[in-house]
This record gives sequence, C-alpha cells and structure tokens, in this order.
Amino acid sequence: VVAMKSPAHSAPMEAAAYAARWGVLVDLEAAASAVESNDSRLLFNVFVAWEPKKSADGRLRGHFHVPVGLVRGHKLKFRGLLSRGGERGSSWLCLRQSSAPTQSQESLRHQDWAGHARITQAGFPEDEGQEVLGLQDEDDDVINKTNGRRSICVHFEILSEASDAGMPPSAPMLVEYLPKSLSYSCMHMALAEINAAPPQDSDEVPPLLARDLVLGRLPSSTAADGADFGHWGLNASQEFSIRRALASPCMLLHGPPGTGKTHTAAVLMTIFAQRNLGSRCAILFAAPTNRAADCALLCTNRLCEKHFAERLRARVEEDGDSECAICLERAPDIVTACGHVFHRSCVALSLQESGLCPMCRQVLKQPGGGLRVVRVYGADTEKQDFPVPRRVEHRGIQTFKVQTVPDNMRRFSLHWRCHAMVPEEEASDEALATRAAYEQLRATDVRSPSFDERRTEYQIALAKARAAEIRQADIIFTTCVSSRRTAFLEALSQKGAPEIRQVVLDEAGQSPEPEALCPMALAKGARHIVLFGDHRQLRPILRSKIAEEAGLGVSLFERLAVASEVSPQMSSHVALLAQQYRMHPDISKFPRSFFYGGKVVDDKSVSERLPGVLRHPLGGSAAFLMWDAGSDGAQQGDMEQLQKVRTVGAGGVGSRANA
Repeated sequence: VVAMKSPAHSAPMEAAAYAARWGVLVDLEAAASAVESNDSRLLFNVFVAWEPKKSADGRLRGHFHVPVGLVRGHKLKFRGLLSRGGERGSSWLCLRQSSAPTQSQESLRHQDWAGHARITQAGFPEDEGQEVLGLQDEDDDVINKTNGRRSICVHFEILSEASDAGMPPSAPMLVEYLPKSLSYSCMHMALAEINAAPPQDSDEVPPLLARDLVLGRLPSSTAADGADFGHWGLNASQEFSIRRALASPCMLLHGPPGTGKTHTAAVLMTIFAQRNLGSRCAILFAAPTNRAADCALLCTNRLCEKHFAERLRARVEEDGDSECAICLERAPDIVTACGHVFHRSCVALSLQESGLCPMCRQVLKQPGGGLRVVRVYGADTEKQDFPVPRRVEHRGIQTFKVQTVPDNMRRFSLHWRCHAMVPEEEASDEALATRAAYEQLRATDVRSPSFDERRTEYQIALAKARAAEIRQADIIFTTCVSSRRTAFLEALSQKGAPEIRQVVLDEAGQSPEPEALCPMALAKGARHIVLFGDHRQLRPILRSKIAEEAGLGVSLFERLAVASEVSPQMSSHVALLAQQYRMHPDISKFPRSFFYGGKVVDDKSVSERLPGVLRHPLGGSAAFLMWDAGSDGAQQGDMEQLQKVRTVGAGGVGSRANA
C-alpha cells in the first residue's frame, strides 16, 4: 500500500482508479479503528462451509449461517460489498477451531487452526440469487429487513497473509465478528458515487460537481458576484471571498485563526438561501464534528435573526410599510425571506391553505419569518433522546459515548421537532401524530401481541414527520457522516423534498478526503461547493499509520490548496481570509510570517483592547503570560498538569459519536 502511488496528487485521474486507491486506505483505517474500539461479537460453534472454488485472486472462500434472532438481539449489521467504492471487505472475522473439552490448553495452543477473513457478501439463503444486504445505519433497519426470515448467510474470504497455513478444519469454529464502523461505510458509499456506473438506458454517467472537483476537471474561473454587500459588515477579504463563492461552482476559502470563517460562512449561506427563494431547494452544511456543526448553526441563526429584525425595522420605519399585508392591521411582527411584512398569526393561518407567500406566491418555509434551519443528528443520538423499546436489548455492547443534544440546540433538532417537543414553535400535524404514536408505543408491553404493530405505526409516522421538516428547511446542518443517514436520505427522496443546491463544508482541513465526499457527492444537483478550512492547523486524526503515510492524512482541502500554489487553474478556486481579530500582534507575528507568508494582517481592534487582569511580575505588559502554579517542596509530578487534547471523545475529531 505504501508503495502505491498516493491518491493525494493533483493530476486528473479516472474515477475507477480514484475510488480504488482511496478505498484501500479507508479499509486500512477502518480495520485499525475496529481493532482499537474492541467492539467485537463472539459467535460460538459456527459451522463453516468451505467452498471448492477460490476467489479471483486465489483466496479460500467460505460461508456460514447466523440465526435472525441472534442478528437482531446483538445488532449484527452484516452487508455486502460496496465494490464501486473500492471496498475490499464490509467487516472482518477472526476464526478459530473450537476447543474440544478433552484436549488440554497446552496442546490446543499448537494444534488449533486460526485465520482472519473479510466479509464479501451477506443475504438471505431462501432467496434465489442470494439477496445482498445493504448498509443499515438504524437499528430498525435490521428489524425490518429480517422480518419473516430465519437466518442470514455470510460469505467471506480468508486473508492468507494473516492466517495459519493449510486447510481449515471442518469442525465447529469460534468466530469473532469485527464490524466496520458506519463512518467508513459512508465513505465507501461516497466513493461509489464518484465512481458511479452509467444508468441502464444510457452510456453516460450523470454529471456530479463533486466528481469534477476531486478528479481535477474544473476549469479556471475568475468570476465574482457584483451585488452590494455593504450592509453585512464584511472586511475586504471576506467580501471578496463571498463574491467569488457566489459566482464559482467550487471555492476553497482559506481561513487562518481568528479571520472569521464561521461568520463568513453564515453570511454566505444566508445569501444563498435568499437566492433560493421560489424553488424547492436547500443548502447542506456539514462539518467533521458535532461541535463544529452546532457552533455554525447558532452563529447562522443569530445572524439571520439580526438581519431580518433589521429588515423588519427598515420596512416599518423607513419604507412606511407598517401594516400586515394580510389583515391590514398595524404593527406587523415578522418579515419573510421574500421581504413582505405580516403578523405571525396571519402567516400561520395562510400556510394551512398553501405553502406560498400570500403576496408574491413564492415558496414560504418559515412561518416565523426569516429562514428555517434544521440540525440533523446521528441515529444513536436520536435513539438516546427518544429510545425505542426492543424485545431483546443488550445494553453492554456500546463502546463509545453518544453525543447528547445540548438544551439550546433542541429547538433546531430534527428529531425533537419530529416528536413535537419544541415548545417555542407550533408543531406540524405529522409531528403531533409521531408524538402520539411514540407515547402509545412506550405504553405497550414488549410482550404484547400488538407491540410490532405499534412499532411499525411509529416508524411510519416518524418518517412522514421527517419528510415534512426537511421539506420546510432552508439550511440543513449535520456532520459529514450523518449526512448519509438512511432516514435523512429517505426524507430527501420524498415528494416535495428540497434539492440540495449548495454544499458548504466547514473545518475541511480536518476531514480525510473520503469523509469530505460524504456530503458533497450526496448533492447530485449541486451548483456550488464551498470548503472552509485551514490546512496549516489540525490535520485529520487517524489510527492507521500506514493509511496516514499513504495519503489519508492529507485532507481534500490541503491537497487542493497545495496544488493551487503551482497550478494557475486551481489557484483561481482559492481565496484567503486575510484579516484576523483574535490574537494580540505580539502573538500573531510568528504564525503570520511563518505559516501564512505575511499575507494575514491584524485588525486594529486587537491592539486597542484594554489590558487584562494579570500583570507581568516585573512590570509592563505581556501578550502571553505563563503562570507557575507550583510551590516549594512539591513533587516534580505535581509541578505541571498536562491536559490531553480531546480527539476521539464524544464530539471530538475522529469520534464515532459524530456518525
């Protein structure tokens, strides 16, 4: 793998080669993560059928059957390969000959055969042609797909380089199942969309903006939007970056520390959303971590509230538009995204008959005025907030801490809205039906004959509520991996669902390239892709050193940004946020010159701040003060406390809680 040409190069390449190269690295990282997480399941006395015909590359093949009851109870999510995404194995197995009771452990240590394998296919044996199971990211997927089935047949290939020599025995085996984390399965899905096959009725692969970006097919562009952005309070570099992003299909906005990446992204998305008016489309915002997505949503929401409050004041005080356009009474309290003023109650009544603005007949998604933002969390987070009863529940199999929804984020959360649990806003009919179905399900004993029926009713109601919420969204916030949730994808496929027209990726320098593809390749009709990040700061955090050295440690943002330094074609797609508001000049001097070539300047506000409480002991001021908390006689170990950077904890970079 290390000898293989690294995929982190800038030359144009074919989609199949691209998917194959990245797929190998994703598999390496996924295997390292599976071993480190210790999230395995043991299957005892498994009868393996060895197949006489080997694989195309000469590997021994076999299969075994797993009862459906075991699959459901232990949440075993077997599936087939995503071969177009460069996947070699959907999960892994460790196989050992089951110990005979009469043999001593000393003799077994020398006689037992042991091997490792990768799963290549999983399906139902009673179906002709072995129906292949696909990705299952929700627990209900396992239940629904196995209804009426007796067992699942799992096919695998032996990894001879990591297994004992010779033919495995025909005796029962102890099988350890190491599942591939959902995050890596989603990356293979995204790679498969880059390497998509032509539809049956055509020889041409449908166009995809993400494919053109990663394969180096973008033409150079110097276009800039000419609108007036003076009222947004942007500095020159921020305004230039937004003008370029609005006019170009793909842009990298390089934001060093303190240059206002999040604020610039919020302004850009608000402008995008206003230009989307009159059409069923939305913006997809993604980030590698839950914290980054939450932070961006709150910033965008504050900006929208301030912007539309100012628009309302201007319409009433400056334009003299002081009457509700529906009831003609005074003191309107909201202004819509299309610019008309109403009473909130009047708009709510009007939207019961039509989803259009009563004045201009454009699509009106937010009855409270302004823009409607929604936050999509992962399946595990939703299950923690609204647990679904199960007939068999093994609580000890979860090996990572689930990210909880902060209180201030609940009113934006998709699953809280879908359960009609947001007091600040009026719930939809679909949400009220979901809450009623959920309460009825919770009140039903798992041993009751009607339990399965109640659970199905709840699932149907919840799917309708999700579709209704997504239909109304202007901006959808999620993590890169959660953008691939089955429930979210189903909501996007429903009638009246918005088309994802713009994709904004934040903290792009921290995402491995296949992870960044998850939201980008999802948007089949995207017209704009904008990446915010800084490759001079934190890189992707990986577990496999081999995968990192072979190229997975280089983000898409870094690969394209470095290429722009030597490629005029790529340089036209990069803009720098060049004014920083965070660091004192004495602190910023080194990174400005060493990392950013002197292109970043200090805003005057950083020099005008009042001195802090702490003072240098010798008098004068100090931009950075080291405070020694030690004392005489203290042990050397007590003199300094080290705090580890949180990287794989709940919500941190690399955390499974971000899925």
